[in-house]
Amino acid sequence: MLHGVSALISEYLGKGEAYGKVKKVYSINIVYFSLGQGRDYIYKGRVDFWGMHIHDKLEPSQLQKEVFKIEEVYEIFPEYYVLRVNNFNDVAQDSLDEWIYFLKNSEIKDEFQARGLAQAKDNLKVENLSQAEKAAYQKYLEDRRYAISIIESAEVTGELRGREAGREEGENQAKIEMAKTLKARGFDINLIAEITGLSSGEIEKL
Repeated sequence: MLHGVSALISEYLGKGEAYGKVKKVYSINIVYFSLGQGRDYIYKGRVDFWGMHIHDKLEPSQLQKEVFKIEEVYEIFPEYYVLRVNNFNDVAQDSLDEWIYFLKNSEIKDEFQARGLAQAKDNLKVENLSQAEKAAYQKYLEDRRYAISIIESAEVTGELRGREAGREEGENQAKIEMAKTLKARGFDINLIAEITGLSSGEIEKL
């Protein structure tokens, strides 16, 4: 954990740059083994400084607060999080718990609302596909990338035609040309309809 944070800070601080350019680092460590002793499943560590004789807390000066946009010293230093996944009792009480549930069980419940979980759910669906289904999905993505490049070209064409013969008519013609190109390459009719906005019937007639 310490090496990872140190390497990250060193890597992103360019040669000759001021130390004030150091970025705040959050070290999030997901462990599936018994790291240390303790019954909780989330541990957080941060840096604070305390006087050894009078036990007062070291605080930033007013100038430092203004320059570094902080209120506490720990806001500058790295913060460490240890997520002991196996200690989690599978009861999600907040968004972080929902993520830990996912990390432990490779499952996302329909009622989960944590930020980023929707994308993780889509990725999880792909990971659970058979090899044949994955290949088909990858082909779909490649077709979509190609179609997007066609769209960008068609938008330029549509804009030029729109200037010459009315914008709406020009844009519609550009969609038709794009649909023709995609259909000629063997793209699925439903995908062409989704991308161009034309109906399946219109595309069939092309």
